[in-house]
Amino acid sequence: MVYKLVALLCLVGSLHADDTCEEITAPMCKNIGYTLTKFPNSFGHEKQDDAGHEIHLFSPLVQTGCSSFIQQFLCELYIPKCDPSKPNTPITLPSRQLCEKAKQGCDSTASDLGTSWPEGLTCDKFDSDPTSDEGEDDEQPSSTFQLSIKYSSNAITFESCCHVYYYSQKTFFLPSDENVMVKTADVKSSNEPKVTWKRESGSRRKGDYSTLIMVTGYTESSNKQDNQPHIYTNWMVANIANGQVSSGITVKEYEGPQPTPNTDNKVYFLLYHHSKPLEISSLGKYSNPENSRYQLDIDAILKDNKMDLTASKYMLMEVDEYSRFKSIQDSHRPESEVCKGVIGYPNLCGKTLRKNVPLTINRKR
Repeated sequence: MVYKLVALLCLVGSLHADDTCEEITAPMCKNIGYTLTKFPNSFGHEKQDDAGHEIHLFSPLVQTGCSSFIQQFLCELYIPKCDPSKPNTPITLPSRQLCEKAKQGCDSTASDLGTSWPEGLTCDKFDSDPTSDEGEDDEQPSSTFQLSIKYSSNAITFESCCHVYYYSQKTFFLPSDENVMVKTADVKSSNEPKVTWKRESGSRRKGDYSTLIMVTGYTESSNKQDNQPHIYTNWMVANIANGQVSSGITVKEYEGPQPTPNTDNKVYFLLYHHSKPLEISSLGKYSNPENSRYQLDIDAILKDNKMDLTASKYMLMEVDEYSRFKSIQDSHRPESEVCKGVIGYPNLCGKTLRKNVPLTINRKR
């Protein structure tokens, strides 16, 4: 079998990419230890489809099994990892160590297939990973973990913008189709979810601890000159052992997401692995007293503690009747401001009908 490897461009160390993560769709890279990517990549591909087409040209080499690291290396190169908790971080290339492990088994195999290891993939072009343990030759590529998020909510009745709403009791899992809009009442602060995960591959991991972080990504609308995405920490449980969230230390209590107006907010559940436990007493230095809304500098925590993102899941939210109710109740914003544009407001205000006939919310799930 003879095939031609794609000509590779000179690589750059990192690129500032669009700050929006997207789901990985390239078939070769669906089970590699991360599920989100962003573009452009280091080859200048603006779209994942273009990168996926090019990486597919390596399929014959990957299918030979010449190295257990070749797939991971190529995916990190063409379909770079995106971490929603670090929205302004440039994309990075795979490490020199990973390149060398991939090349060690596949260099001669490429020759057998009638080609050679591409000059553009010379391993000295990549930076060394200072956290890599050179002595662990048997360490396998990243495992893929699948998160399961289960919510259970009680029936509630509440008034919002001169309407009375009724939500029935409900138990649900976040769906595999993450583009389904979730009602804010179903994930409110009193409904802390049950989070579990399982390993999708048999690879061994160095990490002995897990940390679960829930964040909301949004753009600060109060400052029109600031269009950069920001991260709000909704929940953080650190130093989880044996996959049991109850064994971890709660750094921040669960807080139901509050979406911002005029946009669909993505709320992420992020699972990190790390070899050493976090020093909980030292996390105070990562807080931002000047703006408590952002609370913790998650980016700095991840960097300083060498934490590896191994699973993620998100849900979509928008401003709805319950979020308006909470906004008036908690932030003491004027009802007229919060309810502006809502159908029936303020015409229904003061009428007895709204008090006696609650609107039953029919949810899709």
